[in-house]
Amino acid sequence: MPRRVSTTPPPSPADTQPVIDRLRGELKRLSERLTRIEAHQTNANREVSRDWQDRANEIQNDEVVEALLPMTRNEIEHIRRAIVRLESGEAIACESCGRTIPEGRLAIVPETRHCAACAA
Repeated sequence: MPRRVSTTPPPSPADTQPVIDRLRGELKRLSERLTRIEAHQTNANREVSRDWQDRANEIQNDEVVEALLPMTRNEIEHIRRAIVRLESGEAIACESCGRTIPEGRLAIVPETRHCAACAA
């Protein structure tokens, strides 16, 4: 499919700065979560419950934490890329069609690389 270039001017840095600030806050929150997850996984000195019900809960919690690790790392990577693209103005063009990604979509899904039509 031929790539069309948008004729809509990209938003100014002042337009994208609130989104970048929100993403930086989210990045901080996720980085703190990642630190807690990694600390939980490396805590070999944790006391293991002798009660089988408590131990089952501990195992289930460990499984949840294990599942959160790759998801959190993935979210962090997406947000870092979104910040870079927004700061460079690159985030404005849809990677599929080249049309401008509306500010409303970027505000809701700042890490998006596609306009709503192409993402559907």
